[in-house]
Amino acid sequence: MVISPLIALMKDQVQAIVRDRGFRKVAYLNSELSLVDAKE
Repeated sequence: MVISPLIALMKDQVQAIVRDRGFRKVAYLNSELSLVDAKE
């Protein structure tokens, strides 16, 4: 398994925005997402 630090940082930033600022519609796109996940 390869974990990209940049992808992990993006996930952490999105979680922090949702948790700390109360935003509900926050998303990120990266190469890990399937086509179905990317469309959501």
